[in-house]
Amino acid sequence: MDFESNSSNSDTEKPTVRTETPTKRKRLCKYNKAWETTYKWLRQANEKEARCNVCAKTFSVCFQGLSALKQHENTDYHSRMVQSQKTTSTITHFFTSSLNEEESDKVMASELTCVYHSVKHHLSYNSMDCILKLDKIIYNDSKIAKKVSCGRTKAEMLVNEVLAPRSIEEVLQVLNLNKCFFSVQTDASNIKNRKFFPLSIQYFTKDVGIQNKILDFIESADETAQGMFDMIAKSLSNLGVDLKYCSCFSADNTNANFGQNKSLFKKLKDVNKEILKANCHAHIVHNCVGHALDEFAGINIDVETLVFKIYSHFAQSAKRRDNLKDFYEFAEIHWREIIRHVKTRWLSLQPCIHRLLESWPAIISYFISAEDAKQVKKLIFLSKDDDSSYKVEIPLLFCDNILEIFQKTVKKLEGNKACAKNKVDEMRSRPKNLEYL
Repeated sequence: MDFESNSSNSDTEKPTVRTETPTKRKRLCKYNKAWETTYKWLRQANEKEARCNVCAKTFSVCFQGLSALKQHENTDYHSRMVQSQKTTSTITHFFTSSLNEEESDKVMASELTCVYHSVKHHLSYNSMDCILKLDKIIYNDSKIAKKVSCGRTKAEMLVNEVLAPRSIEEVLQVLNLNKCFFSVQTDASNIKNRKFFPLSIQYFTKDVGIQNKILDFIESADETAQGMFDMIAKSLSNLGVDLKYCSCFSADNTNANFGQNKSLFKKLKDVNKEILKANCHAHIVHNCVGHALDEFAGINIDVETLVFKIYSHFAQSAKRRDNLKDFYEFAEIHWREIIRHVKTRWLSLQPCIHRLLESWPAIISYFISAEDAKQVKKLIFLSKDDDSSYKVEIPLLFCDNILEIFQKTVKKLEGNKACAKNKVDEMRSRPKNLEYL
């Protein structure tokens, strides 16, 4: 308490008393969990500090409390980070929570099923993206369809890194578990200036029977016997498959594969003396038919060339095809397209000849009535004045009858379910069938 006095009026005035107001003491704030319901970006660092999940910064709340939160929220840096978070996915977006694990498994299963379907039916990887986008529109009420996403790159990776290794793993498990004997097949396939060798095997189990599987697909420019042997041995060794369980080797009838001295078969025989030769019998049957038709004196025309020429005559001209339709109507024959014969496809000649014979009255009438005599003679080996179509029809009928027998043989030899005994029986029975003709 201070006392002030005036010297002039010290005797007459009473002393004045002045009191000071005590200062208000500030209380320190503590972090309040209730703030997190309003500010979603907030979490507690400790009792006196809060942390912003967006900015990754820690600031004090012990002096300003709620005002400190509002101050931080209004800063330019926080506003920019919030806007950036809206347009950018965090790494947690790619992780699946335990609650959605079952749904995620269904999405992955759907993607793998779609990719497997595309591979099985030889569809392009590029079609996957379009198909799945269409599915989202068609099945718009399905949560699984909305989340399925599989473009070309992802589809290719699923095939190379998931489906292919899994399929090979299953084959190897069967071979190693049952100690199965197997046969090896390979043949070179050219794609432009690249050469590929598919390595396939055939084996038998009592549960599923005969199985044909591809183990590897190798690119190699070396088509020599030594090069192919090294390729096969290395591939089987990497997969853990022992050549001692190989029962036979099958390939095309070339010198590199089945020659007498330094062939691929001989090199495999050096490793496994019990291995058997299983060359392409379908090719042998095909060559047999070709040589027989060439040597047969009763056929004075080249049937295969005739089939080629008739097809080419109509395949390159829409006008000729339209004129041929008129002869079909005149002969009262149902219109059928002429089939193209592919020389390297052994099963295409007989269907082509059979189709020509079905439409022969219309086809021969077209050529006989043609104005250009040289063209007629060149195509069907008849002169302009000669209307004896039987000279061409009889060889076609003969070939159609003979080729049907060999056609059945080739189909049986190429069948996936045929075993070695079936193929041997088929090759032995074919000459007997020809004796009855």
